[in-house]
Amino acid sequence: MSPLSNIDFKDKILNEIQKKVITNNYNSAKINIKNILDENNDDIFAITLVVSNLIKTVENVKINKKKLSGSNKKKIVITMGEMLLNELLPEDKKNMLQIYNSIAEKTLEHMIDLSKHININNVKSCISMCFKN
Repeated sequence: MSPLSNIDFKDKILNEIQKKVITNNYNSAKINIKNILDENNDDIFAITLVVSNLIKTVENVKINKKKLSGSNKKKIVITMGEMLLNELLPEDKKNMLQIYNSIAEKTLEHMIDLSKHININNVKSCISMCFKN
């Protein structure tokens, strides 16, 4: 059975690359997102974790040995998050989907901006100093 059979792209404006990436990553992302939702009662924090998890999911995806463009990654993260939340949220938590639609894109953009300004060597140095005996 193809993973595509479980995914409904109805009402989604996606190119073929975006559909392929979502199809190939949906089931593994679904497990991670379900765990996030089960473990977090704060909607805003859960949404932040959903976005960051999906960023990690698509960051190193390659199609024909080429990394995805930033615009493709962004569309995939936002759309897959919405699809997963729509599928996984119980009826009494569906309002979280509205919150997601309001803040997910801005959250994603802030995470990308932050990642451009973090010097990983400084972070590693700080961590190692914190754990020195």
